Formats: sequence, structure tokens, C-alpha cells
Amino acid sequence: MATPRSKPKEPLDHEPSAVAYALDCSGLTKAQLAEMCGVAPSLITEIVKGTRNANPAMIGKLAAALNCPRVVLERKREPEAAPSAALGVPKVRDEERADTTDLPRLRRVGSP
Repeated sequence: MATPRSKPKEPLDHEPSAVAYALDCSGLTKAQLAEMCGVAPSLITEIVKGTRNANPAMIGKLAAALNCPRVVLERKREPEAAPSAALGVPKVRDEERADTTDLPRLRRVGSP
């Protein structure tokens, strides 16, 4: 009896729906894609279903075989908060920025 497979890494490194879409657009079968990538067809099925993670090397192989940019197949990450926001530094508004024409005057003020 086979042992149950553990849950895949959360979050996945790839977008299963993007892999399925690229596979459909390519006209290849899962078996053909698996052969081109040098893996078992069952791995391709699991990647497309999202029950198995495609690591960065595998994403590269899939992108090459499917003739699409790897960024299309990668998981879309949420933008990280700016470090200044995490530190509580207020954002400077455009009208508060110093004009470059003020720089000589500002330097004179601070010099002895």
C-alpha cells in the first residue's frame, strides 16, 4: 500500500493554472512535456493540479519546453511593504521635497 503524499510546500513556487494554460496553448500532451523535461508524466500531472511544487529548476525546464517566459509560470508574489513603512517613517509628499535649485543655498546655511 502506498504511503500518502505529504502536502506540497505552501505557497507553491509556480501557478498551477498558468502551467495548465501554457500546456494547453503549446499543443503538447502531459506525456510529451514530461519527456521534454526529463521527468515522469505523473509529476507533470501533480504540478498542473497543484499537489506538487515545481522548484525553480523545474520551472525553468517547463518554461523552455512550453516556449514561454518563466515569469508566466511563477507564483505571483504580493509586494512587500517598504522598509520605511515598517519603521514608522512618514512618507514625504512631493511638495515637501527640496528643489534642486535650493541646494547651493542650503549648503551655505550649514557651512561655517
